[in-house]
Amino acid sequence: TVGYETDLYGGISGEMNGVGYDAGVIFYTYPTSQDGNFTEIAVSASMGMVTVGLASVVAADDDTLEGDLYYYISAGVDVMDGMTLSGTIGSTDPDAADADGYTHVNLSLGKGMGDLGDFSLNLDTIDEALNPNGDNATVSVAWSKGF
Repeated sequence: TVGYETDLYGGISGEMNGVGYDAGVIFYTYPTSQDGNFTEIAVSASMGMVTVGLASVVAADDDTLEGDLYYYISAGVDVMDGMTLSGTIGSTDPDAADADGYTHVNLSLGKGMGDLGDFSLNLDTIDEALNPNGDNATVSVAWSKGF
């Protein structure tokens, strides 16, 4: 197990002609793991409630992850009192010839809390190809803060 994850993100985002865009670099670090850290370059575009995105691993403690791709589509709707219900389905395309890809599904209930940032309750699942012994679902609480 890798314990907890801390993500550091830097990038640009905006909107042009009704299409939102986001591009950046994300560093995923696992402080209690020796070799789980990696860095991605990610881009996405959104229109209305739908976002599509692509990320590529450009550096990793585990060299076999470099060049891996993750692509996804997500949608979100406001449900009440500033809360958003969203869902994502994504898939990996590993660069290594002997590696299997997997499908990832996320459901999230989030709430913006002004200066405190954004909080969410998340359910993530992966398909059996990654973990055939079960333990495919994870529940997490997340906090993000922009500067």
